[in-house]
Amino acid sequence: MWNHRIIKHSAEGEKPEWYGIYEVFYNEDGAIALTTEDPEVSGESIDDLKLGLKLINSAFKEDVLVEGEFERIGFPELELTSEEKEIFGENGFSPET
Repeated sequence: MWNHRIIKHSAEGEKPEWYGIYEVFYNEDGAIALTTEDPEVSGESIDDLKLGLKLINSAFKEDVLVEGEFERIGFPELELTSEEKEIFGENGFSPET
């Protein structure tokens, strides 16, 4: 069995603590057997993870791109709620960045 789980990473040196969404695999007893090495999505907070997933989910609103049939792509418009604008700013990025 497997699922996706959030793993919190401790701060190291000047790098702040951060979070990642990983695939987690379980053994027959239900104990964690292993996780993927790299996160599917990462960020400095749970809100960063939520925004990352929202951005990924917006791909389903777009036409499928065929490899080799395009030279450059643009960014899809993202409509943020007023709460998301408060957290991430008007353009969808954290005010700290």
